[in-house]
Amino acid sequence: ISFGLKIPVFEISTLAALAVNANNGRVIVAIDARMQEVYTATFHAENEQLQLLGDEQLCKPAILIEQALALKEHPTTLVGTGWDAYHGLI
Repeated sequence: ISFGLKIPVFEISTLAALAVNANNGRVIVAIDARMQEVYTATFHAENEQLQLLGDEQLCKPAILIEQALALKEHPTTLVGTGWDAYHGLI
């Protein structure tokens, strides 16, 4: 539709879209990917700006939890369905 109307299209990651409303500080987004995996990304939010730290990735929940614990000295917001899906591991 946008091509026909000559309207520009901008790609927005679902992980970034979930992180955009978080408070300032670190934001770790996790979406349940089923089959014991999550899509995840870590962001730094400041003054309504969002910066991706590292890469978006697919990983096991245990690895995600290790990464989150490594950031425990920083205020961190956890966002997404991946945290609820694997709450028992946390």
